[in-house]
Amino acid sequence: MRFSSAILSIALLATSAFGAPTNQKRCRAKASSSVLVSTSTAILAASSTDVHTTFSASISTEAASTSEVHTTAAASTSQVVSTATASTSKVASTEAASTLKIATTAAASTSKAATTAAASTKASTHTSAPAATSTSSSSSSGIKRGLSYNDVSLTKGFSSSKVSWAYNWFSQPGGTLASGVNYFPMLWGADSGHTSTWMADAKAAIAKGSTHLLFLNEPDLSSQSNVDPTTAAQLWMTYMQPFKGQATLVGPAITNGGAPLGTAWLDQFMDACNKLGCQVDAVAGHIYGSASDPDYYKTYITSLGTRYGKPVLMTEIGVSDTSTSAADQAALIDELVPFLDGLDSVSHYAWFMAAANLLVDADGSLNAVGAAYENAA
Repeated sequence: MRFSSAILSIALLATSAFGAPTNQKRCRAKASSSVLVSTSTAILAASSTDVHTTFSASISTEAASTSEVHTTAAASTSQVVSTATASTSKVASTEAASTLKIATTAAASTSKAATTAAASTKASTHTSAPAATSTSSSSSSGIKRGLSYNDVSLTKGFSSSKVSWAYNWFSQPGGTLASGVNYFPMLWGADSGHTSTWMADAKAAIAKGSTHLLFLNEPDLSSQSNVDPTTAAQLWMTYMQPFKGQATLVGPAITNGGAPLGTAWLDQFMDACNKLGCQVDAVAGHIYGSASDPDYYKTYITSLGTRYGKPVLMTEIGVSDTSTSAADQAALIDELVPFLDGLDSVSHYAWFMAAANLLVDADGSLNAVGAAYENAA
């Protein structure tokens, strides 16, 4: 999800089919909880800053379902925990670990588009290489690792020898990425602020070498792009299907929540798409969990490839507990990066995110977590 200025949302989190870790759930801003990153509540049209909010999905168990209401409030984060009653498996369904991701509106998107155009950044991101049409499960460079960002200047600490792609929950890059880093534009939501420029932006991105088009950020959450599966399939036919054969078309980025969120939502989307004749080349997912439970990440990510039989892009990976130490996050990265690189079904992945106090410092230099992500092998 790509966001500008400040609107914090309220998300209803259902419980996940995998069970939940006893001390873990993905956090979103909420009063009286720990804050990783403060947010702006400025009027959207007055800001061109891109920020991204993602909400965590719900956590559930197979034997007993526990639903929890996850309410967000400005500039704080909260934690919801659901305990599995008949299973020892743990599932962490979480919101983005940062309050940098704020809900986008059409006005903000229009403002950002104008700013980006004025700065002539659309033409500066990539060389005009021919568009790739392959839907294979590995990037053309062989490097799966990527970046999510709002401020392109905060990606400068990462080397293109370690990361091969990047996205910013928007359809224009907002600046110049390092040479060799492929930009993946995204149609974040169904509002006119995103759809009005999408066709032209996607066409321009493909002409400059973009190999993948991303579609809908967390449509299974009412606080994010909030699109029902049937409508999403119709949007696909209008805004994605015309690019068939020109780029890898990636499905909606779902949360790791339980029904009706997560894979339950995506199942309905795929059914509706099949009836309309959509070509969905790859699937996308987000996952937040406990740094102490890497097996949960491995099981969930593997299940996406098995379930859909398509390449998987994990466009957000992170920890849900914002108080997790840098050392514990680095240890999780050291465990997961080799796993992701070796898992054939995963074509691309991005740790959340290239922003101050997450992967980098305020000046864009890598912090301990960012250095772990850059150097993990």
